[in-house]
Amino acid sequence: MTRPSAGPVPKDTVCSDTICAIATPPGVGSIAVVRMSGPDTLKILDRVFRGPRPSRQQANTCRTGWIRDQGSDIDQVVLTAYRAPRSYTGEQMAEVSCHGGSVAASAVLALLCRSGCRLARPGEFTRRAVLNRKLSLSQAEAVLDLVQAQTLPAYRGALRRYQGRSLAEAAGLVGELKDLVALVEHHIGFDETDAPWPERFKAAHAGLLRRLDRAILGAERGRFLSEGARVAIIGRPNVGKSTLFNRLLGEERAVVTRVPGTTRDRIEETTLMAGVRVTLIDTGGMTARPGRLISRRTAQQTEEAIARADMVLAVFDRSQDVRPGDHRVAAVENSVCVLNKSDLRRRFPTGFLNGKTRSCVELSARTGANVAGLKRLLARRLLPGADAAFSGARQAQALAETRSAVLRSSQAPDVETSAFELHAAMEALGRIDPAAADGDILDRVFARFCVGK
Repeated sequence: MTRPSAGPVPKDTVCSDTICAIATPPGVGSIAVVRMSGPDTLKILDRVFRGPRPSRQQANTCRTGWIRDQGSDIDQVVLTAYRAPRSYTGEQMAEVSCHGGSVAASAVLALLCRSGCRLARPGEFTRRAVLNRKLSLSQAEAVLDLVQAQTLPAYRGALRRYQGRSLAEAAGLVGELKDLVALVEHHIGFDETDAPWPERFKAAHAGLLRRLDRAILGAERGRFLSEGARVAIIGRPNVGKSTLFNRLLGEERAVVTRVPGTTRDRIEETTLMAGVRVTLIDTGGMTARPGRLISRRTAQQTEEAIARADMVLAVFDRSQDVRPGDHRVAAVENSVCVLNKSDLRRRFPTGFLNGKTRSCVELSARTGANVAGLKRLLARRLLPGADAAFSGARQAQALAETRSAVLRSSQAPDVETSAFELHAAMEALGRIDPAAADGDILDRVFARFCVGK
């Protein structure tokens, strides 16, 4: 696994206290694990462990003994000891495996707190691993994604990032940026009207922008794996939105009738598509001019669903000519066009959607014809590629800021400004895995962690 670059740990980040927490989820189970980390870990265990002294225990070994409180046995446990710096946190560390359930683990935790430990904050073990240079910040985020993964693709993507995929890709981008900086700065002071260098300059910028575009797209789709995606189904009344909704879910969730406007309140259900948790939203029909109060409320709910959606399926009735409501549907940007009712004779004009949507699928939601084709298209849009290195809003934002700076550099009026923007790009890219992250960034990252991780 790729590790962060070695270097001295800043003095203000070294943790002087010893923490503890229950690392296993609550409930009935065969074992419960209490985790400890800090300089006094083994000294504290010497006072409460009946058996060979933990401070003399060989690193990375397990021993059986009893946890005792003032001469009274609490539980028979297995004690695993880790020595600094070869531990998860980089500190003295131990894991006490008790009998399952909440009673034994809670009693051990309370005893450790009375004996000199402090109860750990959410994510504090992994935070210490970052501060002690055992993990980079992107690897720490991957730890959370591993724990929270609900599908195999989500787990595999998180595992690649934990193994250092983000670090390696960021290093490659930094290398390209440095090469571009060297190219630009080499021409500072030279005649800027000279023809040979602008072509190399433009080509290098274009190549870097393409690589950043791929990285940003991968980060956005990586978010779908960890957080799921929202897909809104829109269209004018009676084009088959609810039928398509039911077909994609594989169950009759929405009421389907021939009466237009059956769906007035949006319906949401979650399903799995290619390993991504997809929340499908069946919306009310979009009309040219919502008039009645109910129609206005339906229109408002539909607009809200579109605004919150990661992807929009714009459904049209292939068997009918264009209706006024179709114009509002077609105006939704970056939507996927679905021409429904392919089992009926086509009357929908071929050129109506030219230039308005990026992809178009013809299918029959009623018979199921080519619904599999729509699912394949959704999978291509939602799944990151196998080489995707980044994930999450924080990393995507850093990449977007990097791209903006590179774009400004490519459009700069002179080489001095171009070089300045490239240095700004390197600074933005460095925020993905900063050498010494400030407290605000760490607080935001580890606020999502559970206690004990």
